[in-house]
Amino acid sequence: MAGPTLSTMSGAMYAAYARSFAWLALLAATAVGVGIVTNVVFVDFVRGNTGRTRESAIEMMVLLPPILGLLVIVGVLIVYALPQCFQAVMSDALVCRFGIQAQAGVLLVLPITAVITWYCYDYLMQLAFDPDWQHALTTDHYLATLRFQVPATLFSVAYAAAGSKRAFQKRIIFLAFVAAIVVGGVEGYRMAYRVIEEPSLSAY
Repeated sequence: MAGPTLSTMSGAMYAAYARSFAWLALLAATAVGVGIVTNVVFVDFVRGNTGRTRESAIEMMVLLPPILGLLVIVGVLIVYALPQCFQAVMSDALVCRFGIQAQAGVLLVLPITAVITWYCYDYLMQLAFDPDWQHALTTDHYLATLRFQVPATLFSVAYAAAGSKRAFQKRIIFLAFVAAIVVGGVEGYRMAYRVIEEPSLSAY
C-alpha cells in the first residue's frame, strides 16, 4: 500500500493547525472564565463583599464568563491567526523537505513567531482597543509575548504531531484544558487576593 503523498500530508498539516487554533481560542476562553468564577468566589463568598449582594455575585459568575470568553476568542483570532499561519507554513516546509519527524523543528523559530505575535498584539489588538498605545518592541513586551506564545506553540506542535491518532489528540486536548483550568484558577485567586488586600481595588 502506498504511503501518503506530500500533498496529502501538507493538507493534513494545515488542517491540524487550523483545528489546534480553534482549540487555543476555547482554551483561552476557558482560562478566563475559570479566573472570573474563582475571583468572585473568593472575593464575594469567602471574604464577603459588602459592595454587592450575593445574588449579584452569582449573576456575575453566570453572565461574565461567556461574555468575556467571546471577547477573548476574538482577541485570540486577532493576535494568533498570523503566527499560527506562519507555524503551519514552516511545519509544512519542514515536513516536505525532511519528513514528518521534522515538524518539531518549528520550535526552533519560536523567537521569530513571538515577534509576529507581538506585532499582531501591539499593532492590531491595541489599535482596536487603545489607539494611543505606545508601540515598541521592548524586552519586557517581548518576554511577556514569549510567555504566552510558548504554550500555544507547544500545544499546536503536539496536536499536529498526533496526526490521525485521535486518541492521542484527545489526551493532548484534555491535558491542555486541565492546564487552562489550573492557570485560570491561580490567576483568579491572585486577583482576588489583591482585592482582599486592597479593598479599593476591584477586578470587575
